[in-house]
This record gives sequence, structure tokens and C-alpha cells, in this order.
Amino acid sequence: MGNEQLNIRILSVRSVNRLDEGELQHVLHYAVSLPRPANMPKIQGLYLFGPRDAFRTAFRAASKLRSAMPPEFHVPQPDRWFDTDGRIFPKAPDVNWPEIVQACQGVISFDLPLCNGPYHSRSVANTIPSAELDFYPPGLATHALGACSGCNRAPEGFSTLKTTPINQFPLVAPPPLHSSSIKSAKIPPDSGHDPIRKKLLMRCVRCLQNRYCESCYRWWCEECYEPPVQRSRIPKEVEEWEKLEAKSSKLDKRAKVLMGVCIDCILLSDKKHCL
Repeated sequence: MGNEQLNIRILSVRSVNRLDEGELQHVLHYAVSLPRPANMPKIQGLYLFGPRDAFRTAFRAASKLRSAMPPEFHVPQPDRWFDTDGRIFPKAPDVNWPEIVQACQGVISFDLPLCNGPYHSRSVANTIPSAELDFYPPGLATHALGACSGCNRAPEGFSTLKTTPINQFPLVAPPPLHSSSIKSAKIPPDSGHDPIRKKLLMRCVRCLQNRYCESCYRWWCEECYEPPVQRSRIPKEVEEWEKLEAKSSKLDKRAKVLMGVCIDCILLSDKKHCL
């Protein structure tokens, strides 16, 4: 990365065997440290956390086929970040990566961005006077979300390619084939006629703790919901669930998520199991 002879702007090291992440973290931290030579490092984007594109050849062939089809038959392909909800990549990143990504902010972009949730941003936390929030070290946004199920909004607001600084967006897969521009690596490929109007909301695991359902992907923001002290276990007996359902109106005010699953999904699963 410190070699001025190499003019690599976007690099992918996803699923590389025996990758020494500790050494890579050290190299990245050194590469972005000040003072550094002008226009260095030349690399601007690093695909690291996601899986390798196993069907790159098939993707190219499909892209050519779609480009030859009439516009009315063109169906945009979903993107992990912009068109899905839930955890983006199955593997959790190393605990040291948030600090490295923060050090690289504005210089090198990654396929997991920093979380801008209220537990990491004073400016966002100040917009929620009703909530007493602790402040935590930087975290990587690992989940793509829709709007809050309570207020249909989000304290940090939605990001769009039209209004939000490009350095706050993740790299999207696959890497661009015909461009080394970092902006082109952040616009979803084959995303339809107007990708810059797509909304994106990203959070880390900490900012979703006890307020996100891993089954239906709904979540409740800090303005709408304050999680109570969590139960040590989920009831298993049918009688306990009957009592739980009878008190559903009170549970809505007290607890919406238990052990990573919302009350509605728990009750629905129990009813299906009893049928």
C-alpha cells in the first residue's frame, strides 16, 4: 500500500486463505497515518469482510444478456445493502476492525462502514432527549434496516446517494469492472433507473441490542422503546405462553424483544407448534 509504483485504487482480499488480519490492520493504520506522502495511499477501497463473488463469470454473462433485453423486461437485481434487511455478512468482524476503519475514514472505504447510531454519535444522541444513552467506541454497521416499527423513522436518518457524503457508504459487491472510481464501487450495480434515490439505514449489533428481531427484521428506535431488563430464559411451557399472550397489551409496553426475537414472532411460532 505504500508502494508509489502500484496504481491500485480498489482491491478485494475477501476469503483469502491465511490472511493475517493483524498484519493487515497494522499496514492500514500505518498507511493512513500522518504525515504521509501526497496522494498516498493510492488505494481507496478495500473489499474485506464479505464473501468472494463465486459467480463472477456468470454475473458478466447475465449482465450482457440483460443489456440486450428490452427495457420493459429489465428486472433490477437486489443488492445486499440497499435491497435486503438483516445481517449483511454471516461472519462477525474482528473486534479491532472498527478502530482501523475509523482511522481510515475519508481515505479508504470498506464493505462494512462505521455505525452512525446514537451510541456512537453525540449529535444523533442529542436528538433523543427522552433517552439516556451511554456512549460506546466505534462499531461496524453489520445490519441493513427498514424504518423503525414504532415511528417509521430513525434517529440518525436515512442515507441516500443524493444527499449523504459518499464516504459514509459501504462498498457494494461485485467490485466495478470498468471503473476505478470509489463512487462507482458504492452504487448498486443494475439498480434500476435512479439508484441515488435509494434509502439506506445501517446499524451495528450494539445499537440493535434488545430492540431488533432476528426473525422478522423489525426493530424499535430509542425514541419509541426502552428495553426492560431481559428475562434469563424464554418460557417453554404452553401454559406460560397463554399467560404471556393474555398480557400482550402490557408486554407491548414492557418488552418487545426477548432473546433476539420479538413477542409477535414468539407467539406466532408457539401457535404453529401447538397446531
